[in-house]
Amino acid sequence: MSVTSSPTSDHDLSLHECTAIDETSLTTPVFRTVCSSRLRLGRPRTPVVLTLIQVAPHRATNNHRCYSPLLHFLLEAAVAMANVCTYGRFTHAIVRGVPTSFGRGGEDRAEEGAEPAAAAATVDLAKAQRQFGVLTGALRQKVGLQLIEIPPDPELPDSWRVEDVAVIQGDTALITRPFRLQRRAEAEAVRRVVSELSLTVVEMGAEEGGDSGGATLEGSDVLFTGREFFVGISDHTNYRGAEVLADTFRDFAVSTVPVCGGARLKNICSMGGPDTIVISNSDGAKKTLRMMEQLTDHRYEVLAVPEDAAANCIYVRGANQRDFLLHRPAEECPESMEALQKLQDYTFLPTACSEAGKLGANLSSLCLLVNRKHTYF
Repeated sequence: MSVTSSPTSDHDLSLHECTAIDETSLTTPVFRTVCSSRLRLGRPRTPVVLTLIQVAPHRATNNHRCYSPLLHFLLEAAVAMANVCTYGRFTHAIVRGVPTSFGRGGEDRAEEGAEPAAAAATVDLAKAQRQFGVLTGALRQKVGLQLIEIPPDPELPDSWRVEDVAVIQGDTALITRPFRLQRRAEAEAVRRVVSELSLTVVEMGAEEGGDSGGATLEGSDVLFTGREFFVGISDHTNYRGAEVLADTFRDFAVSTVPVCGGARLKNICSMGGPDTIVISNSDGAKKTLRMMEQLTDHRYEVLAVPEDAAANCIYVRGANQRDFLLHRPAEECPESMEALQKLQDYTFLPTACSEAGKLGANLSSLCLLVNRKHTYF
């Protein structure tokens, strides 16, 4: 995949074959698919193009039953569509315990997007650990996910923010490169876990060429909608990091957007369900949303909430088509409860996150969700 470093033209698209076909074995009309794919750098782009090229037909030999490449292509397309339709299905949650050094990571709370009322408050370690226990209990006992808990490490005071060090989609885990050098050691434990889950592990800095070129990327700046990625360009994530993500997940469009209403993209928005974006009603968040709407080729429902903290939720499609939403409780986001109730037929799981919020984190910061089951039909 070719990714450009500057948005100079809407027409310099590079093509790559999505389905390889041996043309020497073909004798009747079938089709090969070729699609264009590239990073959308913060402005409206030409939609991803699907081109059908007529090639020679398939030939069966030795009287064996043989499927045509067209059928093969249609089956692959069906599988891809099924993967999109099952957005929100997860089997595992990876979390990391809250260390005794919680709150000593040296993050600038105001810059990090800490909640205004709590930015100057002292964190309560015991309360943070209790809140972490409630979150993990909800994921395991109520949602039904298999929980993988990495032990806390006092030498890594921010390591509980496990979302930042990996982006996982399908069978691939991209190990990211946090902005702060002190945080990069957090990735090792997560790398071991995703490897044990038999995911394909991609390391930033180990991609083609072996040099990430100063790329920084943190998972809390990455919103995956089930159809595409939005990457927030912030103090923690840069354009080169977004390019590495686009090179890793080539089956999806990747668009960069400015983070106007918070220090990280997922401080102001999250997925509240398939094709539903929950977003803060702040002026900055509205600017980011307008950019997302200009860049996307898909149509999303938008649910605006009055408080930034309420915009970060965890959505999981559970057994028997049951929709779970972990969200901040009324004590923390009293003005947003009415808006969230517009999500009909959901099982709402209020989950406190006030102590992590004092450090600029949110509910999704504390977990990585993985789907190791693939149900196509």
